[in-house]
Amino acid sequence: GNRVVLTAQEFAVLECLARHRGRLVTRAMLETVLHPGESPPADAVSNVIDVIVLRLRKKLGDELITTRRGQGFIIDVD
Repeated sequence: GNRVVLTAQEFAVLECLARHRGRLVTRAMLETVLHPGESPPADAVSNVIDVIVLRLRKKLGDELITTRRGQGFIIDVD
């Protein structure tokens, strides 16, 4: 019941994960949400998604978002 302040990027990532609840969301999908209309170079390595997910876990709890190593992220259906 408490309000949690999220940045625009945090909200965008959380919204995407929530809309796909129970389904895997890839890094590419999240990058598209954060940078619509842009295509990052194929060899670009970024930890932006990891940082945003880490901040969301700190604000909302560790158990909300699950990492599927090498695949992406998921909000599991309870």
